[in-house]
Parts: sequence; structure tokens; C-alpha cells
Amino acid sequence: MIEPSVSASAGTPAAIGVASDAAAIAGDGSIIALLKAHRTSLATIAAAAIITGGVITAGRLDTAPAKATAVAPTYTEGTSVALSTDLAGALRTAGGGGGGNPSAGRLDSLRRIDSLRYVAAGRLDSLRRLDTLRFVAAGKLDTVRAIADRASLTTGGTIGAVQLGSSTGKTNRLLTGSITTTAVTADQVILTRTVTGGTTFYLEYVCFNVRLTALSATASILGAASLETPSGTKVYTDTYVNPTTSHIEPNCVYFGEPIAVAASVVVRCVTTPAATTSMLWFCNFGGYER
Repeated sequence: MIEPSVSASAGTPAAIGVASDAAAIAGDGSIIALLKAHRTSLATIAAAAIITGGVITAGRLDTAPAKATAVAPTYTEGTSVALSTDLAGALRTAGGGGGGNPSAGRLDSLRRIDSLRYVAAGRLDSLRRLDTLRFVAAGKLDTVRAIADRASLTTGGTIGAVQLGSSTGKTNRLLTGSITTTAVTADQVILTRTVTGGTTFYLEYVCFNVRLTALSATASILGAASLETPSGTKVYTDTYVNPTTSHIEPNCVYFGEPIAVAASVVVRCVTTPAATTSMLWFCNFGGYER
């Protein structure tokens, strides 16, 4: 049982619990004095801004979990610190932290990341699709199935008109032709091909060769041969000579990336001989239609 305090001057019991209790002075040990001392201390702390951002309500200090500042604070090692926000209330995080989309040193909402799809309920749901990759499942890259506007390595995608290493949907077109000339008429046709309607012809190579129909030990200029597409438009031309009785090697051009020729367009080889001497001209070109 707590005994009532006694005033040193009057020698009479003090009225405990009354705010104006004369005995409730600092240091006399009474309950009222202790409460008054604590209330004074809290008021002094708040006034001195030792606790900032907190609100004292009904004698209690509300929680102050974060401190708002215009500039991100810095600390010394081992210091216990509160969370930090900017003046708009956005929570700051260290750059490169996991989750979210840190910007200017603070955590933006995790609603969407430009390069990823399907972010739900404020969190990354799964890696479903990337802009340049297809088929990402179960949070990991499954395989590169198709890349837009590029050749596909498999046959499963609908993107990309050309598929390397696969014959699916392709029709090979390997063509050869020849002509014997005895006049110097320009652009005599050695070989011609009209691309099938509704398809594209992918031209991969062209080869030319020429020889006299009768051997001659005299060197001479034979003429020129050209590849045209469309008809009348020369895209490759070379000239040829007779090196006496030695063999003339064929002149072949292989295209690193096939040349696309549209449907119904003509691809042809032509020659313009330099003499009326009988000559045998050859042309081969090939690729595939799709």
C-alpha cells in the first residue's frame, strides 16, 4: 500500500492525484511528481526537435518509421537509422536493390517494367515475354523460338519469312541454261526464270562460263555476260577472254544472304558476244522459292 506523502512544511497528508498537489515537486518521489517530470521531459524533447516528424497524442508518441528530407542522408558505419523518404513521401532505396524500379534513388511503384510483360498486383508475376525474345516460361528463358525480322532456327514460329537449316515450306530452284552465239547481238538470253506467283525466290548463287565451239590457239576477247533482275536491269556483269587452248574456269558468285526476288519477277542471264565466232555460253543460278 502506498502511503500518502507528507508536506515538510505543513506536516499534513498531501492530496495525491491532484494536479495542484503542493507536495508533487521534482525530487519528492510522489507519483504525481514523476508523471509531471516525464511530461516535462517529452515536451522538452519535442520542442528541441530531438524527435522530428512524430506526433504526441494523448500522452503517447506516435510511430515515426521514416524521415522526410530533400537530400538522401548519409550515415557512419554501425548507426541505427530510420527509413528515408523524399518530400513527396517516396521511399528511398539503395541503387540496384532487388524488386521494383529504382529511379533517382527512390523506389517507384512496381507496376510495369518496359522490357518485361505481365507484372501483377505490384510484383513481378513471371517472365512471360520479352520484346525481342519469345516463349519465356516458368520464370526462366525456355528457348529462343523466333526473333522478329530475322531468320528462325526452328520451324515453330510464324515470325521471319526465312528459316535457315530447314526445308519446311521451301521449294528448291536449281537452274541451268546455255546458248551458242554467232552474232554480236546484245543481251542474248542464256537462262531465264519467272518467279512463281505467290512466292518469293531467294537467289543464292550464279555461275557463268564460256568457250569457243572450236579450239583456237589465238587469244581473243569473247564478250560479256550479265545477271538481270528484273529483265533489263543488270545487277552483275563480267567479261571473258579466250586464253588460247587452256581451260576457262567458271565464274561463280555466292551471296552471303540470299537475294529476295518477288513473285512474277524475271531473273535471267544474258550475253553480248564480242565477235561472230561461234561460242558456247553457260549460266547456272539457284536458290529456293517460298
